Amino acid sequence: MARATAHGDEGQGGMMGSGILVFPAIQSPHISLPAEKLFGIGPLNVTNSMLTMFIVMIGLVIFFAYATRRLAVGGMNGAYQAPRGAQNFAEFCVEALLNLAQSSAGRSMGRRMLPLVATIFIFVLTANYVGLLPGVGTIGRCEVEISQTGGEHAASGPGCPEGQVLVPFLRAPNADFNMTIAMALVAIVVVQYQAIKAHGIGAYLKELFLAPPIPLLHFIGEVARIISLSARLFGNVFGGEVLLTVIIALTVPLWGLLGIVPAVFYGLETFFGFVQALLFSLLTLSYISIAASGHDEQEEHGIEGAVERGAQELAVGSSD
Repeated sequence: MARATAHGDEGQGGMMGSGILVFPAIQSPHISLPAEKLFGIGPLNVTNSMLTMFIVMIGLVIFFAYATRRLAVGGMNGAYQAPRGAQNFAEFCVEALLNLAQSSAGRSMGRRMLPLVATIFIFVLTANYVGLLPGVGTIGRCEVEISQTGGEHAASGPGCPEGQVLVPFLRAPNADFNMTIAMALVAIVVVQYQAIKAHGIGAYLKELFLAPPIPLLHFIGEVARIISLSARLFGNVFGGEVLLTVIIALTVPLWGLLGIVPAVFYGLETFFGFVQALLFSLLTLSYISIAASGHDEQEEHGIEGAVERGAQELAVGSSD
């Protein structure tokens, strides 16, 4: 692509003396794989992705506390109030997730795992969408980039002096591998807990040590699940972040394409953000359901059998 060099002002678009239209220079965007440190609290380094994570968590707590405030009032007064506004939206989300969980793992397991599955889905989805908001990843301070070997990088970031890069104040939480692997570890710990709860510690260990290769295969399988859950979410979110950064850097100098091309990719990232949240939560539920298989089916059949026997006894009593 041509770089504007008329009158020695590189990076300024316009007409050259010969009347040839040239495009302004495109500055190479700064892309950082690890999350950048903003400040420290004792031994704890607070990164931009960690700060965004806390903002998302606080925002969700405030929203659902506000949305469900009428439930507490109605419960104390004993009067039912029809949901509206934020409460209506919150109940719609919870009911949709409940139906999805029950259809995927059965009525008993779906209802029992709803708090975990709903929390994962809502948090991941909100975090993905917050990462698409204007200002996230684009507003920050300029700092000298230090390489892992201790040297300084000469590349400059957008709007920063030469030799400095832009360190954004906010960054998508799931673009940090630490965040995704932490959620994956929590999911796998819950899987193991539900397996022990369903079958007992004795049966769990007995099945684990049936043959010499079984423990190794079990360990490899659980590690593969952790890598699968964390790497899929991180790769898609970080890849989308890089894609949008590059697309915006390419289209900002091209005046007519400023709103058209980025809008297409923002739409794709909105869709992919929903899909990744759904995949992470449903895979977690699937792993738990498989680990507790057998026990949950017996429990559900037992409940259904008790209800059926009660209905038959009621019918016999009424006929007598």
